[in-house]
Amino acid sequence: MEDESGSSDLFDEDIDPDILRTMSPSEIIGRAAQASAWSAWVRHVAAEVGKDPRYRRSGSTQMFVKHLENAQRRPNALHWYFLAIGIYGALGAIFREKTQVEDAHILTELYRAYWRILEVVVEDLELTDSSEDLVPAAQRRQALIVIILQCFQDPKMFRSLFETKTMSFVLGCWMQTSQDDSDRQAILTVLNNFLGFGKEERHPFLDILLSNTDQMTPVVTRFGWILEQEHLSVSQLIDELQPLLLIANHPTIAQLLAESKFYLQLFHVLQRQSCNNGPDADDLISFIGIILFDIVDSRSSHPDFMATYTTILKNKYVMRAGAAALKVASRADNFDESMGDSVRGWYNLFQGIWHIFLGCGIPIDCPFCKLRRPSAKTFIMRVRKAFERVAFPTLITLRKGSQYRHLWKHLIKFFGITFESTRRRYQLDKKCCSMLCTSRNSGHRSETRRICLGCLTVFYCDRDCQASDWNIHRKECSDFANRRTVVDADTTPGRFDAP
Repeated sequence: MEDESGSSDLFDEDIDPDILRTMSPSEIIGRAAQASAWSAWVRHVAAEVGKDPRYRRSGSTQMFVKHLENAQRRPNALHWYFLAIGIYGALGAIFREKTQVEDAHILTELYRAYWRILEVVVEDLELTDSSEDLVPAAQRRQALIVIILQCFQDPKMFRSLFETKTMSFVLGCWMQTSQDDSDRQAILTVLNNFLGFGKEERHPFLDILLSNTDQMTPVVTRFGWILEQEHLSVSQLIDELQPLLLIANHPTIAQLLAESKFYLQLFHVLQRQSCNNGPDADDLISFIGIILFDIVDSRSSHPDFMATYTTILKNKYVMRAGAAALKVASRADNFDESMGDSVRGWYNLFQGIWHIFLGCGIPIDCPFCKLRRPSAKTFIMRVRKAFERVAFPTLITLRKGSQYRHLWKHLIKFFGITFESTRRRYQLDKKCCSMLCTSRNSGHRSETRRICLGCLTVFYCDRDCQASDWNIHRKECSDFANRRTVVDADTTPGRFDAP
């Protein structure tokens, strides 16, 4: 065998093609077994094993395993990297050619190689000698991550991967990479598969993992850091929130989210994305609704439940997003016993208000109905201001006869909101005072704003909005003019006379 401690100059050596043509795959593998793990012989086998079945059936897997078992820690990763490429190629070929039965013994060897390479890679990633960093950290991580992805195609092997070492490696990769790293998407895919499987199967290992507060606190902190990255697109945010969506309803995770006031970071995301429209934005809003409800639900038995609940709902960006989610769901008409996740979080958040006012008949099991007392109603009235801004524009667009409209009408009644009070709210906010404002009722923001020249108090988007409101405003215009105060010049970019 060639000197394992020798120079990495061998990395660039090639084998004469004429020599290769005179040798069989088994002879080439024999030479690779005697060479170093980063030799041209091993690299050649690693490249061919996924293309030519003769290589994987001539002992290549055994050669890979032997090298792994004899591997010595090196800072440049050459002692395992090409072996990992070969293992990945062999696994891919077997699943691609559907020869799992014929190659059953090879699969067994490949799976054995996985456990060995997991140990070697974890040890290798601890080395930080950048002077010999021939294989960057992202490539090192991805070499094992793609093998794990291949193993997912075998249900039995997939289940066996659901253990401490593999999960620690995957979580470590997720924690150490950023959204711009080349291996980020593969890492997210692996993590989502693990979390989804554990949740669906109610696997005890997942519960043990998620219940570990010390281990999960940095995970929640990392999610918060991700949300602070303002350069992320909507689609990237959706990808990054997917793992949290799968675990947010776990008691420990939800508790950590609530205690860290994670919802404040979600407020900032909604604020940044408030001008975005489209399917991606709808998906992001639905994700946030689910996470917010999980946070609220986790605090049902905690003294600060109502404080947390009202803090979330009185945020204007949360209220806008929730109203938008109900509009989308109403158009799709998907309310039934199996209401999709796209709206369930938001619907439950709003329905909690109903329960606080009227109850649902099962107060023992309902966290909101447990709180049906005067103090709870006083708390929830703090939401009125934010709700009033979206009350009627949302009601107008919700489909008649839908459960969403039914709920929304009752919320308007509970809060005592009328056209007059809403119009007064728009006036105080210096927004268009027309209840028929096309821009607002369609969910779009007007690019213009004008003020009534008669009173310098009431604002409109344009002359059409002013005309539609004139029958109401004409009765108050002179009164407002008589008691108006000085209005800042920069709040009146344009004026027009009363009709």
